[in-house]
Amino acid sequence: MATAKYLLKIQQHKQGVLRLYKRVLKVNKQLPLELRQMGNSYVKDEFKRHKSMPMNDVNVKEFLNEWKMYADQLEAQLKQGLLIGSNLSSQEMDYLSEDQLGQLYQLQQESIKPD
Repeated sequence: MATAKYLLKIQQHKQGVLRLYKRVLKVNKQLPLELRQMGNSYVKDEFKRHKSMPMNDVNVKEFLNEWKMYADQLEAQLKQGLLIGSNLSSQEMDYLSEDQLGQLYQLQQESIKPD
């Protein structure tokens, strides 16, 4: 009986992750073409990279929460016609791992690359 509950929990988790993934891509459709292409590429890479993480991993909850906040913030900014994005505080920057800092740098370079 516990196995059936666990399998249901896994299925619900996968469905929730897929819904979030689709929501982020849907919100990104409202971005200008260059930002959309860069954003979609990043989203696909991040979700693929975290696909094999067990659902009870501590980082999974944080990963999903961060992407939900991204989608919420971007939806609000687009609805209100505000500038897209936000600056990271020095405290947030200190919290990033070396890998995350490298990804952030790559995104920055991609965003300022001339056509």
